[in-house]
Amino acid sequence: MPMSPEARARLAQRNRETRQWLLARNTGAKTPEGRRRVGQNALKDGARHASMLAIAKWVRSVKALLICDARKAPNPD
Repeated sequence: MPMSPEARARLAQRNRETRQWLLARNTGAKTPEGRRRVGQNALKDGARHASMLAIAKWVRSVKALLICDARKAPNPD
């Protein structure tokens, strides 16, 4: 349900008064140990996993070969 203009004005005024954007803090890891731990998050099961890196490298090599062959092929026109 949309807000009434009065409620919207009250909310805007409250936001201007509290200025939460000035109080926001980084919630990331602070210690070197924590940074090392969260730095491995993408490696657990994401596209940066070691097996995925090998597949991505293979796909890039196949793509490069296809592009190279396409350039060498005679024009079908």
